[in-house]
This record gives sequence, C-alpha cells and structure tokens, in this order.
Amino acid sequence: MNLIEPGTTYGDRATELDVRVGKLLEFGGTRTNVLVEFYNLFNSSTVLRQGNTFGRRWQAPQTILPARFLKLGMQFDF
Repeated sequence: MNLIEPGTTYGDRATELDVRVGKLLEFGGTRTNVLVEFYNLFNSSTVLRQGNTFGRRWQAPQTILPARFLKLGMQFDF
C-alpha cells in the first residue's frame, strides 16, 4: 500500500535563466570575440531530486540547481 498515490504530488517547477553576451572586436587583420556567460541568473534553488524512501530523510532535498555563476571567455581569430 502506498503512503501517497503515485502521480498526485509534484515538486516545484524548475526554471533557470542562462544568458550569453558577446562582442566582436576587429583590430587590423585579427578578430577577437569577448564573451560573458551568466548561469542561473536569478539564483533559483529548485529541488531537482528528493528522497522518496519513507523515514527520517523522506522528501529531503538530494540535488538542487547549481548556484549562480559567471563565465568569461575570449576567442582570437588571426
């Protein structure tokens, strides 16, 4: 017998916003592409996986969305 009927309870919706901005710069015969990437811009901490075994750890978060972070990049073409 199930404690909760399957398909009746769901976790929060996982929403994540990633943004990438780039700027192309040209100097003589070379091109440089400067990149800035933001991951999980609004820093949501939605639970992706939780414990489903009945007991002390029942519905305890096991995995959440990674924290907000920034990535810088540069590409040279010559």
